[in-house]
Amino acid sequence: MKKMVVITGILCCIVLIGAFYASNQKGKYLLAQNMKGSISTELSDRVQEECLAVAGVYKDIYLEFQKKPSDIIQADTLISDEAVGEIVRKIGKEGITVSDTAGRCSLENSEVFYSFWENVQKGETTSVTIYRIRPNGGFYRYEFYMDHTGKYLLSASVNLDLEGSPDVYEMKITPLSEWKFTEKENFIFRDDYAVWASGNGYRMIRIKPVDEICLAYQKKYVEPINYGGNNLMISNWSETDYSELSFNDLFENFYQLKEGKRLEKDQFPIDSSNENRYIPADLFETVMQSYFSITKENLREEAMFEQKKEAYPWQEMRSNDNCVAMPYMDPDVTAVKKNADGTVTLTIDVICLEKNNDRAFTHELTLRELGGGKVQYVSNAIVPGEHNVVPGYIYRLQ
Repeated sequence: MKKMVVITGILCCIVLIGAFYASNQKGKYLLAQNMKGSISTELSDRVQEECLAVAGVYKDIYLEFQKKPSDIIQADTLISDEAVGEIVRKIGKEGITVSDTAGRCSLENSEVFYSFWENVQKGETTSVTIYRIRPNGGFYRYEFYMDHTGKYLLSASVNLDLEGSPDVYEMKITPLSEWKFTEKENFIFRDDYAVWASGNGYRMIRIKPVDEICLAYQKKYVEPINYGGNNLMISNWSETDYSELSFNDLFENFYQLKEGKRLEKDQFPIDSSNENRYIPADLFETVMQSYFSITKENLREEAMFEQKKEAYPWQEMRSNDNCVAMPYMDPDVTAVKKNADGTVTLTIDVICLEKNNDRAFTHELTLRELGGGKVQYVSNAIVPGEHNVVPGYIYRLQ
């Protein structure tokens, strides 16, 4: 019975923001950086109780999932995308509005958000709470609120240890300078106290259901390359004209895709005269010809092959490279078209939160599936558009 009461409280989520600031009661959690006051004990206890209840909903299946060490945070462990999806669906069955942080799961019980946004358009005091499952099996609790004083986000962060015990380790309220519900049905909001983070303070929650076929192609063929440090998907090229494409800058991406491990750059000494490393021809050509229908002669011409060294020049990404200057971008595959010649064309909208944009530009990436999980990249074409925001590319090798 107690669990039912808690879950009901999660669904109601009616918060009086004015009371947050008026209260002089000492709370366990401070407001966002540089803001006065604190979150009341009553409020923090309520949010914590709701978070513990949600963690309890999926503790049993969380314990069943295999965990692996994170490559980014040494002390963290990760669960699979499939496990995250199972958690989302488990929580959703309780009537809770929930998705994941990567946008790979459809938002469960999304009608709550649509009601919230309808009230926003009317200028009414309104709120909505959305839970977002993280890759480590923990979650964020986002409570969005609007009243006559403005727009706010009450957020809480929760981790689960290996025994499934939850820890609410952060809670804060921040004003939101912007929020919008886009034509593509993405909810984009900006936290001015997080402008230092990736996305310039902008974050996004996908409201429209995920197309599983589009997502499968995106995960398998687009995300492993992505947009950072290469120009595969931000330039126009084809099998008849590779002139704009930098095979040299693409090498480590396709090496990792082929070998299933990162390139150990230090095995290739730096040439002090030009700061290049040199990839032996056999290795470079084996990797690139696995993913492109290109002759050895053509590859050597396009990728600055050096005959005397019998190798191709390559430079790792550095802090002064374009990959740092370029805004961070994410792919959103919106359509998959099977062509008469056996190729497949993916229509991809580029999400650039730094520019507050979920369609900075659109491009069409064509693939040739060879069977057995093998694929060749055939062409890429930027779809012309009046409002395109396509970053210029600076090649690593000058």
